[in-house]
Amino acid sequence: MNRRKFIGTSVAATLAAKTAFAGGMPKMVRPIGVQLYTVRDAMKSDFEGTVAKVAATGYKEVEFAGYFGRSPQDIRALLDKNGLTSPSCHVPYSTLEKTWPEALDAAHTIGHKLIVSSTSAANPPRKPASSSPITTTLSNFRPRNLSMAAFPTTTS
Repeated sequence: MNRRKFIGTSVAATLAAKTAFAGGMPKMVRPIGVQLYTVRDAMKSDFEGTVAKVAATGYKEVEFAGYFGRSPQDIRALLDKNGLTSPSCHVPYSTLEKTWPEALDAAHTIGHKLIVSSTSAANPPRKPASSSPITTTLSNFRPRNLSMAAFPTTTS
């Protein structure tokens, strides 16, 4: 490649990159959140204190991976007290099979917009019976070929 071609290619690449990002890059990052699974050991011993410390660190959103025996109303009150929101939660697949209605009720109380469930490709969940309520419930939300899915807490 000669110098003229190199310079021309460099200018073209710079302009293309600038054009691609012009107006497309957000001016402000939405609130940064943390998955509380990362502090699960602290959550076991000091649930309220750990949530307060997470908020004091500057996080505005949290994702629960279990409520450690607290009611959805208690979780909502704790979030409000600490100026936090919880747009999503992470649940095991067994929740989807066994306690889906309760999970939805809790999500509405707490303020979750998504319920996330994942499985390992090496250990996929067993297929529920076709008569299982979970089969009907999830058939509208879950593509069959995903090993991880986020389920909206509302259908509207």
